[in-house]
Amino acid sequence: MKIRHPPATTTSPEHYRFWGEAAIQLETSVQLPGGLPLYSHPVPAGFPSPADDHIEDHPDLERLLVRHPAATFFLRARSEALHGDGILSGDIVVVDRSLKARHDTLIVAAFQGEMLLRRLYWKDGHTALLSSHPGFSAIQIPRIASLEIWGVVTGILRVL
Repeated sequence: MKIRHPPATTTSPEHYRFWGEAAIQLETSVQLPGGLPLYSHPVPAGFPSPADDHIEDHPDLERLLVRHPAATFFLRARSEALHGDGILSGDIVVVDRSLKARHDTLIVAAFQGEMLLRRLYWKDGHTALLSSHPGFSAIQIPRIASLEIWGVVTGILRVL
């Protein structure tokens, strides 16, 4: 079986990448705001009172979520396949192309013309793409097949 890791950086700001018949839209329009206050006052439920004036920092969400800016992109999940891993349909997934996929990591991969968000099983000469939702079966990758790993999932964003 052949596993390819594409180059970590891209040379052009493409909005779409094609693999066979499948197309996946890169979320280049997501803007992560910086300068939002992080209050040091612990709050078990609710919101801290601005009168407490315990602002610890103004964290930059991009700095918190993106380790390798030139190799990171965002995708919107359109499946419940990783529901058990806390990734829901509609979530924005942070993907780092500079990290090498390893056994048991969450990845974005292209296989047989389809873009997939799954957990990589890569052990003892056997490769599969696993789901954490009982409604999805494992995708077995034959030794003669080609699997292109686009990157490793490093985070998610969700609006409640």
